[in-house]
Amino acid sequence: MTRVLTKRSLARNSLAFVLWLFSLWYLIGLLTDIVNPKLMATFLYASSFYFWIFLAIIAVSILLSFFNHWLAAGISFFYFRQIASAGATLTLTMSEGGVESQSEVAKVKFPWRAVKRIIHEGNYLIMAISRREAIIFPRRGFNTDSEFEAAYQFAADRLSAYG
Repeated sequence: MTRVLTKRSLARNSLAFVLWLFSLWYLIGLLTDIVNPKLMATFLYASSFYFWIFLAIIAVSILLSFFNHWLAAGISFFYFRQIASAGATLTLTMSEGGVESQSEVAKVKFPWRAVKRIIHEGNYLIMAISRREAIIFPRRGFNTDSEFEAAYQFAADRLSAYG
């Protein structure tokens, strides 16, 4: 579910990777006064210790650039258990004023202008509040598929009216 909120395009991931590489090159240039990339590569290859450190940093750069959604999923998995409402039964309601979430612990109302986008993903209706927060309506919370589709249409109409 986190992947839907955090996924980025291949072009953006590639740009992030190039920026990581440029930052690494700049850092090595600052620390060693070697700014010629060919000379820098020769130095790194000749020194096996620095070469392995360089490869490890490249691997971390690739992971952070292209697989950041897994990092977000892992963090949210461990953090979710600490939230007071984790495991509680939530009642989600859509109205003209916004979306309301209510549990034994808390009651929160989001106006429609707080909803950034609506994602219809398989058996879920996801209302993104930010890149890391969303209100998720599961299909199983509706009596019929037509009610689920009507809820999606209602939310899309409100978002276009207020967004």
